[in-house]
Amino acid sequence: MNCPQSLGTVVFWHIIVNIIVDVRKQIGCEYLFLFAADDSEDEHLIHYYADQMNFMVPTDLATAKPIYDFSCKFMCQKVKDLAQVQEDFFNHFLPDEA
Repeated sequence: MNCPQSLGTVVFWHIIVNIIVDVRKQIGCEYLFLFAADDSEDEHLIHYYADQMNFMVPTDLATAKPIYDFSCKFMCQKVKDLAQVQEDFFNHFLPDEA
């Protein structure tokens, strides 16, 4: 059987998201964000974060970036939506075999 999910995607949805959900319960936070270090023409890493981990490049949010992250793309997602998206991910973890 060939698993269509990468190890990084599974670690994110199985381990990292649980930690973030717990942090939100303890101290509160609205957004999870990252700086995608992707200078490729096809934006492969940016598409990976968007397609596999539900991050987006916002049009209504911005952040200050240190000079060493200047070329990185700001991406984020709402933390309140993570648990539902995580559930959807695992509900569709393996495609139905014909």
